[in-house]
Amino acid sequence: MGLGMPNNKPPKQLLPQFKVLRDQASIVASIYSTHKALIAKGEKISTRVHMLTPLLSSIISNTNAIAMLVGSAHANESYILIRALYERCLNYCYLVIAPEEDFKRWFEHSLQKSYRLLRKELVVANFGFRLEMKGYEDIWNTPEVAELMQKFQRRDSTKEKQEWSTVAKSRTDRIDWLSKAGKDMAWQPFVFVEAMFFDEASEAIHGTFYGTVFHQGFFEPKFQEKSQLADAHDPSSLILATTTLLLHTVIKGANLKVANPEALAESKRLTRQAADILKKEISEIDTEEIEPSKRILKVDH
Repeated sequence: MGLGMPNNKPPKQLLPQFKVLRDQASIVASIYSTHKALIAKGEKISTRVHMLTPLLSSIISNTNAIAMLVGSAHANESYILIRALYERCLNYCYLVIAPEEDFKRWFEHSLQKSYRLLRKELVVANFGFRLEMKGYEDIWNTPEVAELMQKFQRRDSTKEKQEWSTVAKSRTDRIDWLSKAGKDMAWQPFVFVEAMFFDEASEAIHGTFYGTVFHQGFFEPKFQEKSQLADAHDPSSLILATTTLLLHTVIKGANLKVANPEALAESKRLTRQAADILKKEISEIDTEEIEPSKRILKVDH
């Protein structure tokens, strides 16, 4: 399940970042295979390792999709997937060490979601849509299912609660919780991604004008001045480096449950390499205006 190079030929200057990301993704894939093998053998392992292993698979898939989009020059869509990857990696790292009750609620929320989806209904502008699975009422009326669905139902309506955590409800709450957990977690990259990508990704998802053209640099001061930088605007390398950085957080989190010091050391090396490549590219564009990004991208040695 490692990362393959795009079928097309991405710009030559992106190849170093693609190689680093491919190697980083291979580490995550190796961890996934190890955990999956332990489960298949019936080895005595942490319940969390068992239940979080599918999340590792989705992170690998997400990474592959980002690489394919960047390689095809679809930067806007890549931002959208970076948001998905960020939330998956953040949840993985949080759930590795979260309080037991919160971990349980995470699974229960997914379970009750599957029951709710047995019946879908929506009415808009006098037009209605309904899809019901046969026998859904019998399932809903089962005491344990009814209790579970009630647990995640809003008090003032029949709608479900979107949040599952009672300890760290929001993304920033989970980042803050990780920073104070006293574990060897790489929580700082989440601050970077929240600041650099999340708002733009949300705009792109919701189809605003800004969200459809921001990646072309239309709203940047130097673009409006029609400078040389505007013509060179391309966030592709930043997207690839950020993906490498996010995978590092997962590798550190997984290491807490199934120790793999060699993989962790290699991940740190690759993360530094991705940052160094990006810093070099940034300095070649503009060393004054983009200098703060260098400090944000600093990684521990």
